[in-house]
Amino acid sequence: MTNTPYSYLYMSETETITYTTTAKLDETELSTLHGIKQAFTEKLLALGQLKLEQMKVADNIQNLQLSAAKLQEHENNLKADFIAIQNAETQFLDKLSSKYGQGSINVSTGEITPRANS
Repeated sequence: MTNTPYSYLYMSETETITYTTTAKLDETELSTLHGIKQAFTEKLLALGQLKLEQMKVADNIQNLQLSAAKLQEHENNLKADFIAIQNAETQFLDKLSSKYGQGSINVSTGEITPRANS
């Protein structure tokens, strides 16, 4: 008589069955065991693929967040430049008004038409 332990490592827990004599699974049992092992392997593979997809999505999210931050910074810089240009325009127009009085300027010719006093 032999004392042979069988361990099934593919199960959620290691299970050891000890037989006091040599035994053999019948075709149904062997088929069931192979089916369970195949299902386990498929699910393990699917979980691994899912984890890889999750990692890719997390990486994409991080890249999008960085891109969004860069775009926000660019927008803030453009707004600041726009405000600076508006301020420069206001100062320049105030300077021209002081020199030439209130009026309209033809930007193509530089001609100033005084505003009529009401």
